[in-house]
Amino acid sequence: MALVFIPISTTALHGIGGRDSGVASAALNTSQQVGGSLGTALLNTIAATSAANYLINNPGLGDKAQVFALTHGYTASFKAGAAILIVAAIVMMVFIKVGKESLVEKD
Repeated sequence: MALVFIPISTTALHGIGGRDSGVASAALNTSQQVGGSLGTALLNTIAATSAANYLINNPGLGDKAQVFALTHGYTASFKAGAAILIVAAIVMMVFIKVGKESLVEKD
């Protein structure tokens, strides 16, 4: 997690003046907490829905049906999480511009 949170914090707070650093840090922390909660809820919903649909669509699996459904649900959730991360990486590459001119203090 340190490989993600530290670079995100550094990038998000880059170029923030001394007066606004507290507010920017609070906004960053709040957005991380809310995003983590919403992301967990979304991926849990995808896993549960996918597992339930698998059980409904495959009635003849016998005793191992729940294990297969759970594995299918986790697989669908991991694929959705990977897709979200790929889209987020592309958005970050397009919208975040940090160059030499942005390294100058603007206070």
